[in-house]
Amino acid sequence: MSAEETYTLRELCDSAGVTPRTVYYYVQQGLMPHPGARGRGTRYERRHLHRLKLIRLLQADGKPLAEIRRRQAALSDAQVEREVAGASRAAAAAARAQPSGPDRSQWERVVLARDVEVHVRRPLAPGRGRRVERLLQAARRILRDGAR
Repeated sequence: MSAEETYTLRELCDSAGVTPRTVYYYVQQGLMPHPGARGRGTRYERRHLHRLKLIRLLQADGKPLAEIRRRQAALSDAQVEREVAGASRAAAAAARAQPSGPDRSQWERVVLARDVEVHVRRPLAPGRGRRVERLLQAARRILRDGAR
């Protein structure tokens, strides 16, 4: 494997948009393969980068880590690379299809208590609606329980 196909931890993190702590956690949790070596000279391969990118895509889609772990375990490195490439092409096509006019989103003001409010941009990104509603319900419950 040539030097161009490997990454330092910092290069890997910068390319995937994660922190070193996240990489260590994902390796520990079995979401990514161990790089083989330890210490300052550790090099990561393209397969690590692609798996990190797939994890991020699946998280953005609302998938829990346990499901992501099961899915990743069933995929070869080549399959992971194809999924990431396909998602990148789809995102680029969607970006090109977006009208270049003004942003059509609106902010919704959600009052949780007399002195607490949250602002939510509508429409929400795909996969976020149920999570935001659960968050709002939990916040209301916490504020209500704290007032007693």
